[in-house]
Amino acid sequence: MRKFYLFFMTAVMMMVGVLSANAIKITLKVDRPEAVVIKVNYAPIEGEVKNVNELDVAEYAYVEVAAKDGYKVKSVTDNAGNAVGYLYSTWSITIYPSNEDAVYNVATQTMEEYRDCSCFITVDVADN
Repeated sequence: MRKFYLFFMTAVMMMVGVLSANAIKITLKVDRPEAVVIKVNYAPIEGEVKNVNELDVAEYAYVEVAAKDGYKVKSVTDNAGNAVGYLYSTWSITIYPSNEDAVYNVATQTMEEYRDCSCFITVDVADN
């Protein structure tokens, strides 16, 4: 029984060590803070979004950047200019240990800036 107890306690201690999450520091630079919502694991960050947002997030956390009404997020890139994942109008970053001290740049625009074209339709015979 003593060997089983020792084995069980060793397994529990190993699981605690494996499951403990380390905080990873990342920085999000936003050109228009009023235009975006930043969420970590589907919950909005505390406080207002600023031009420079330093976040301490757990390993393998999910960070998403979405536009508010009247705005569009043009891109979210790392310092090398590589775009992060984009799906269903939300830019997302999965935080890995290699993301320590990473800086991401968020570019936005208003919908008026985005909608910069016109369409004209000419109808030859309006009766049809």
